[in-house]
Amino acid sequence: MAGNVQWAEMLDLIMIELPQCPKAVAMQCAKLAAIAFCADSGIWLHYPDAADVEAGNRDVSIDPPAGARIATALSVKLNGADLAPTSIQDLTALYTDWQSKTGTPTRYWIDETDVVKLWPTPSAAMTGALVVVATATPKLTSDAMPAWIWEAWHVAISKKAKAIAFAMPKKPWTDMALAGASDAEYREQLAQARYRAARAGGNAELTTAAGWM
Repeated sequence: MAGNVQWAEMLDLIMIELPQCPKAVAMQCAKLAAIAFCADSGIWLHYPDAADVEAGNRDVSIDPPAGARIATALSVKLNGADLAPTSIQDLTALYTDWQSKTGTPTRYWIDETDVVKLWPTPSAAMTGALVVVATATPKLTSDAMPAWIWEAWHVAISKKAKAIAFAMPKKPWTDMALAGASDAEYREQLAQARYRAARAGGNAELTTAAGWM
């Protein structure tokens, strides 16, 4: 990978408008802003290795980049066929016996532990059959993020961090007007990032690349 940037390295752009904000608080705002930006924009594309499917097991673990988690799946294919996104709520509404159904999966959902859930439960094993294109975000427990995201989108992330800080209640730096203005500027940057991501203009983080924890 092309390197990483620590949360502390983001502070110059954030604290210039928050001189009274402690560094530890500003650093937490930077982390929350980076996570929000990656989740909102989908700019961090991730291509895990093709995964095996086990008979009788709907769970398929997807390896996220080091220090990150899977945010969303842009596409999930099983032996080249697209699977449709679904949810437990949808399946429950459609099928009273959805948990016991087996066969060739046609739908999926992803839980909070980076596991793709297949429905119906696979009735046959398939080697290297599941191909996922996903987006990633830093974990709350990580201490850095990919440098290319910060280099390309530092304005968006710093604006979001300031919006978070300014919106904190009853702090010396609290300013709801500035919070709104910073968030509006963030939204402008976010629209550009979403356009880039939709055109596959963002970098793609491969599971075989070096970690950045």
